[in-house]
Amino acid sequence: MTKSQLVEKLHQVSRGVSRRIGLTPATEVQLPAIILLASLRSTAAELAQAVLQAGADALICPGQLPGKEDSTIESQAFHSLLEIAGDRPCGVTLEDTLIDASKVERLGTLGLDFVCFRANQAAAILRLSHIGKVLSIDLSHDPRLLATLNDLPIDALQLNVNEGQNRPPILIVQDLIRYRQVCDVIRKPVLVSSQGVLQPDDLVQLRDLGIEGVILEMTPGMNAQEAEARVASFHTVIKGLGRPLGRTRLGDVLIPPISGRPQEGILKPEAPEE
Repeated sequence: MTKSQLVEKLHQVSRGVSRRIGLTPATEVQLPAIILLASLRSTAAELAQAVLQAGADALICPGQLPGKEDSTIESQAFHSLLEIAGDRPCGVTLEDTLIDASKVERLGTLGLDFVCFRANQAAAILRLSHIGKVLSIDLSHDPRLLATLNDLPIDALQLNVNEGQNRPPILIVQDLIRYRQVCDVIRKPVLVSSQGVLQPDDLVQLRDLGIEGVILEMTPGMNAQEAEARVASFHTVIKGLGRPLGRTRLGDVLIPPISGRPQEGILKPEAPEE
């Protein structure tokens, strides 16, 4: 079972509970309604310090593989980021498709809290037992097929918006429909990537859909001041959302069937005793 701090926070948000330290109400730690992750494009210390100061709950760093000449994961700069993050979770996005089992095993020894990866990368990643595993997918998949992910040893799902020539650079209704479809069938925490589309005001709708986390990407060339301002704008809205609501799935509520046939995934009332 994973010991990832990020995964534990996401599950707490999904359950809609706050974490209590000690026995008195004064020591209760209020969870945010949405976990905010800042995804960095470099291992620059000033950038990490800026986003953490602005309110990021976790860091995601670029992750070149161990053993490569340009490996960022084994660099001194990366280890400095782990120290800067302190008690906040720090993970990586694996950028290289070609990763063998031996390099995957080394990921578990570097002090990472979690790793983000894609479905076209090594299945050996699923064998990592001490760090969180976040699978990144786009929304072109049929949500019904995504239900199979409930049986895989992944800890969370990262949703990426579909990109196309006619797509406006804003959150659209189609995005919300697909997000809700995924939340209905997935029993694991769901995170959404901003990808230059999400704006701070969109967080209210994402919270209402049951999204547990948002990954806020820093754009190439963004300096520390710009990164801090971007994270702060999202953090301010999250603070105003109050306590986590918890995820409500389609199967958690009683909906009468449209036809006489039982519908899969929908709770049915018990028959009265004779």
